[in-house]
Amino acid sequence: MILDLLLNVFFLFLQFVLSPITNQADVQLDPNLANAFANVSGALGTMNEFFPVTTILAIFSILVVIEVAIFAYKAIMWVLKKIPGIK
Repeated sequence: MILDLLLNVFFLFLQFVLSPITNQADVQLDPNLANAFANVSGALGTMNEFFPVTTILAIFSILVVIEVAIFAYKAIMWVLKKIPGIK
């Protein structure tokens, strides 16, 4: 019951923080930013001849997911230790 309350407060906070972004009717991408993405993708295409960029990105993303999961686990355990009566 306390955990449900904490999760509801957390999601309410997320909705409050993200509401200015999600309530915008028309968001346009800056053309300079689109050109930057095109330049980066061209450079990655050139690098892909020497290094398998997709494999490196996949390994990096797996490592990030593992680190985020460990951090989330530690954060949840810290919160649970702060609740009286739960050990």
